[in-house]
Order: sequence, then structure tokens, then C-alpha cells
Amino acid sequence: MNKPHSKVMGHALRIDEIIGDFGPPPALRNPPPFVPRNLPAELVAELRRRAELARSYNEQVTQLSSLLLRVTDNLQVTEEAEPKHVALVEGMLVKVIQACVVAAHDVDEELRVHEPLRAMAELLEGPDRAAWMAFLEPMIQGLRTVKIATNIAAGRVSALAKQISGIDHDLWPGETEEERLLNSRAAFFYRVFAERELGVLCQEGWVIEGGVPFPVVKVSVPDSIDRPRHYFRAAIERVHEWVADTRPDLLGRITWDFVRSENAT
Repeated sequence: MNKPHSKVMGHALRIDEIIGDFGPPPALRNPPPFVPRNLPAELVAELRRRAELARSYNEQVTQLSSLLLRVTDNLQVTEEAEPKHVALVEGMLVKVIQACVVAAHDVDEELRVHEPLRAMAELLEGPDRAAWMAFLEPMIQGLRTVKIATNIAAGRVSALAKQISGIDHDLWPGETEEERLLNSRAAFFYRVFAERELGVLCQEGWVIEGGVPFPVVKVSVPDSIDRPRHYFRAAIERVHEWVADTRPDLLGRITWDFVRSENAT
């Protein structure tokens, strides 16, 4: 029987593959210059060719979007897993979120190109209008379908990442959701592995250094330990190794703070 983290990993890999097919093919990019009337025969032929490709693209991304939403709707974690497994799952989920962001950005770029063309084409009449709209309507519809689906999928995956760690990354500093997610996860996983390797209580948080927020792991140090950075050096190196093995995208993303505490262990 597969463990929940294995199921999530498999779903995440599938999501990544689906998103990889969302972009319009090269033959649909870089539309021809807009000609308002008396379209030359070669332009009419080019628009007819693009119209066929756009219809095919729209059908493809409609099916892929439906599949993406079904897969992301089935993402769940039903039991606790080892921190290493949690880290691996979250690493894959972050990659999915990043892929969604990239796909949405690509679509926005294409919409900025094609939507003004449609606005101009809507003012035309007769065969000229029909030639342009036959291409632009399915093209824009497909792009908008991708944008909606990737936004919903990113939200669902982000919610699962919160569920796994119990951390609401929206409360963490960062200019983008992706940055807030990475900052919160860096502190979370470093804290989990630090408690395991250092054998003392730790707490995740953030500090502001030079106006820039940094994730921090606060290590509770017993009064009996002198020079804590030196004392815990080997253990901290093992923490870095854990992170490098499970979430290399988080490696070195935190700072350490050693705090004296009577209840450190």
C-alpha cells in the first residue's frame, strides 16, 4: 500500500507534466501584423492556418485544464510522515507552484499580444472580421482557460503545503507568495532537523537585517553550554546535510540565533 507522501509525489509529478503542455505551440506565437481591411490572400491563408491550430490548442488545454483540476482536487495527506518525506513532498509541491506561476506568466504575455488584436478585429465587418476572429477567439479562450486553471491549481497546492507543515506562509514576509512559502518552509524544516540533531528546543521565525527579512531558527541553549556556535557546529552541519538531501532549494536560506534558556531540552 502506498503511503500518502508517495501518492502526493506521484500526483505532483503528473501535475508538472500537465502544466508543461499548457503553452501555445511556436506556430501560434508572434501573430502577423494587423491589417484592417482588404486582406491579401497570403494573410487570409495564414489566419486560416492559425485558426485551425488555435482550435486544436483550445481543445487540448481545455482537456488538460480539466485533468489538472481533477488531480489537484485529489491531493491530500492523510497521515503524518517523517520530516524527510514531508520535505520531499513539499519540495515537489513548490516546484508545481513555480510551474503554475511560469505558465500563468507565459499566458499573460500572450494575452497582452492577442487581446488588443481582437479588440481591433471586433470593429471590422464581413470577411475581414471573420478571418481575424476565427483565429483570435479560440486562441484567447484557450489562454484564459490555462490562466484560470493554473491559478486554481496553485491555490490548491499552496493550501496542501500549509496543511502538511501547519504553517500559514501568508503570514510570513516576502514580496510574492512563492517567496513567503520558501521563507516559511526554510525555517520550518531547519527547525525540525535542528531539534533532531542538536537535541534542544528550537523555534522558527524571522528577523529583519538591513531592512531585509530572513528566516531564523532560534536555538534554546542551556546555561551549561559555552560558545554554542562552536558546541553545535557538527550538529548544524548535519542539519545542512539533511536540508541539502531533501530540500536543496532551501539550503542556507536561514540564519541562526542562540538564546539562553533554562528549559532548552
